[in-house]
Amino acid sequence: MAAVNVYSTGQTTENLSRRDFIDWINSSLDMPLKKIEDLASGTVYCQFMDMLFPGCLPMKRVKFGTTLEHEFITNYKILQNSFVKMGVDKNIPVERLIKARFQDNFEFVQWFKKFFDANYSGNDYDPVEARKQAGQKPTKQNGMAGPRKVMSERKPPAAAAAKPTATKSATTATKPATTRAPLGARGPAAARSSPSAGSAKSAKNNEEMLELRRDNEQQLITIQEMQDSIKNLEQERDFYYNKLREVEIICEPFDESAQTEATPEQLADFKMERERFPDIASLAIDIKSKLYAEEEGFTQPIYDENEDDAVPEEF
Repeated sequence: MAAVNVYSTGQTTENLSRRDFIDWINSSLDMPLKKIEDLASGTVYCQFMDMLFPGCLPMKRVKFGTTLEHEFITNYKILQNSFVKMGVDKNIPVERLIKARFQDNFEFVQWFKKFFDANYSGNDYDPVEARKQAGQKPTKQNGMAGPRKVMSERKPPAAAAAKPTATKSATTATKPATTRAPLGARGPAAARSSPSAGSAKSAKNNEEMLELRRDNEQQLITIQEMQDSIKNLEQERDFYYNKLREVEIICEPFDESAQTEATPEQLADFKMERERFPDIASLAIDIKSKLYAEEEGFTQPIYDENEDDAVPEEF
């Protein structure tokens, strides 16, 4: 079943505050969302799509609990694929959303709320179980780290520092001193691995961003082609309907059933119309003139006189 598309936020969501959206998300998906910017990971939209259209996307591939931009992009790629699958005509502004800016994410969730309202059927859905089956850890929700421990559960700084000092003194007394390399001289390969890993992630990020952009552009082209095709079909339908209606009007004065139901004024008009055609040939000529009348974009086909009977080529 294809999704119901919405093309503007309208009045149904523009009157909702950021608090209203957060409450809606938290109550619907049992999440501890705190601010609109946390929507940047895309996990909320993926789970809402799983709620609206079960099985439209692979929940196990959604990156819950991540704070990495390239994994945000992966989530939006999954979301975009689900849009294409369900026929949703919406271009996702991935490059802006992953930057976690309020305005960009607020505008998108406004649209999504209206889309959700247009498609939600009231089906039962257990969001916690869905995340559990997707492999989400219990301490992470909504693409955010789990709640931090309160300060009272941590050891006091003084006590934490005292224990290592005592241990170090005891070790020094029982074991001979060993020579250790300076911190800066150890692990040169490890020191170089961080920039290399960052470059690899950046390259992967750029590659996935380009792929998403190509997917979005292709989807826009497909949507435009479909809209142009629909427009052409509507014009063609109207063109031929108008011709049939004109022929019907010409023939109506000769229709006995129409004369039976006609008023005296219509009967007088029918008589005048019949007098315009002294014979069948003149009536046929008038009908053909209506059928072959041309309009912009609709012209008669041209056949080559040298062609044998203008027989169409068989494929």
